[in-house]
Amino acid sequence: MKKVNFKLMSVFLMICLCTGFISCGGDDDDSIDNASSSGVINGLDPKLFIGHWSFNGNIAPSFTLYSDGTCDVELVSGYDAKGTWAFNSQTNVLALSTGFTGTVKVLTAEVLSIEWTSVKYGTMVSTWNKR
Repeated sequence: MKKVNFKLMSVFLMICLCTGFISCGGDDDDSIDNASSSGVINGLDPKLFIGHWSFNGNIAPSFTLYSDGTCDVELVSGYDAKGTWAFNSQTNVLALSTGFTGTVKVLTAEVLSIEWTSVKYGTMVSTWNKR
């Protein structure tokens, strides 16, 4: 009798586990797959970075990002610099080789908001407009 109960309990347990694994399968919502196939990462489309971003003020640089990974930066000191740029999709960090680095908070076709740190001003969120 114990062997029969043990076998029945084992079969029942296997059925429960299989049902649990099946119910934890992928979601039928295609919106995630569509987003990743369109290039959107963490809600940001990296193609939107390309263009000239103008900062209205004098504490952050304006810059132009090119699709080949190069950039032109209008430094706060009034000089222009050429360099490279990169976007880390895991951390949402945009880094310019000229020394400007920050975490992207918002990226649309017209607005770029970045949280960044300055020695003089501390940590802040600033916004650039696309020209």
